[in-house]
Amino acid sequence: MTVKVTCLNRKGHETVELSPEEAQKMIDAEQGRYFIVDAQTRQLLREVKVEEGQELLMIPIATPG
Repeated sequence: MTVKVTCLNRKGHETVELSPEEAQKMIDAEQGRYFIVDAQTRQLLREVKVEEGQELLMIPIATPG
């Protein structure tokens, strides 16, 4: 099984399918730059524990500029 991660960025959005370990590494690397949202429930996740078959959204945190 894989984890589907959709990342919103300047190009629109990008969807990738990763193993749970790779998805966790990607989310940990971007910590503080993106909100992580469960795609099915649309709830903001405060603690991210990646599980197989999960769908996540990465939404950039807006910063003044």
